[in-house]
Amino acid sequence: MKKAGLLFFGIFILISCGNTSKSKDSDINTQKIVGNDKDEHDCVGSAGYTWSELKQDCVRLFEAGQRLNSVIDETEKPVFVLFNDDQSKLELFLPNEKSTVILSALEKGKYTSGNYNYIINTKTLMINGKPAYKSSK
Repeated sequence: MKKAGLLFFGIFILISCGNTSKSKDSDINTQKIVGNDKDEHDCVGSAGYTWSELKQDCVRLFEAGQRLNSVIDETEKPVFVLFNDDQSKLELFLPNEKSTVILSALEKGKYTSGNYNYIINTKTLMINGKPAYKSSK
């Protein structure tokens, strides 16, 4: 009787172990691999890269761009400004927008496109003629 009980217990343990490893294998196959989130331009978002139309390259905005904070609501996400090499244009990365906005330098120190104006000496982004974002540096 003892031998039959031990045999049953041994078989139960082997079956349980086998099911656990299969479960782990299937979990591994369904998990997302970190760093494998390339977009259509091969920019890796989890590493902080985003596509810049102006630079035609993947950039890390917190390194290459200038951060502007909202002057209206301090809890709002920041805007990032990225200049081209000769500073004749800048690209706006706006929160909650999929596409960026390119502004051109129309006069020294002022960039414009539609409702957006950026004043370089005050580092202020105006939207519809009103200050909306400003650099703290």
